[in-house]
Amino acid sequence: TKHGGKRLRRTDITLEGEIATPTLLYPTAEIGGFSSVTRDIVFNLYRYGNYVTEMEGVLVEWDAALDANVWGPTIDTVFFLATLRKHRFFHPGVRKAAEVGVGCGMLAKAATIFCRNLSSLEITDIEMNALRCAERNIRPVLGEGVCLSLLHAPGIKRVGPVDLMMVNPPYLP
Repeated sequence: TKHGGKRLRRTDITLEGEIATPTLLYPTAEIGGFSSVTRDIVFNLYRYGNYVTEMEGVLVEWDAALDANVWGPTIDTVFFLATLRKHRFFHPGVRKAAEVGVGCGMLAKAATIFCRNLSSLEITDIEMNALRCAERNIRPVLGEGVCLSLLHAPGIKRVGPVDLMMVNPPYLP
């Protein structure tokens, strides 16, 4: 796992607790049941810092200091990712993909990892910081010869024809 460019070892990470039933923002009731020290650590992690989320082998980072106004992955995003995988939307026939409202880039990064014949990936967002964050997450796994296009614009009007278009509701109308 990478965190801020530093490779972490298992000994660098302490598991303080697990959330059995996570919700959209965060499960306050379950966190409240932790010991006072663990509870304070968890709440402070939400308030400050660099978040790392991994789901289905897709790891993304989001840093509060760099990524103002950027949506990090929520429970909706990880469920969407699991659904895309379950129903085999990421397959060898996907050569061109796009994500509208990319946020931190979790879904777009998944496309770069799981669409083996990907040649083009377009990502859009109205927030320039989101495009920067997504690019930071996607670049390390972008295959050789895959063209990454960043569009600082709303909607899909400027997105070309694609084999896979990802739009993550409810954040986009």
